[in-house]
Amino acid sequence: MKRLASGDVVQWWADCADVFGRDRTMWIGLTPTSILMAVPPGEVAVLSAEQASELAKVLTLAVAAWNLMDMAAARSRRERPL
Repeated sequence: MKRLASGDVVQWWADCADVFGRDRTMWIGLTPTSILMAVPPGEVAVLSAEQASELAKVLTLAVAAWNLMDMAAARSRRERPL
């Protein structure tokens, strides 16, 4: 699992394989309204038990980060003068 946070962009990469066993990577990113996940283009991502566990951890982190972003946005809206 690799993580990059730059400004407002928070993203992770998780290892997987394609149906032929070649190493591939999935991308997980956050927007203010959703969690995005991209698998190799036009391919099926095949996960070992260890890779599935890693993906579960990444998605848990993404949900936690998204919730923090959502709470920060709500706080910012409350603190804005009328």
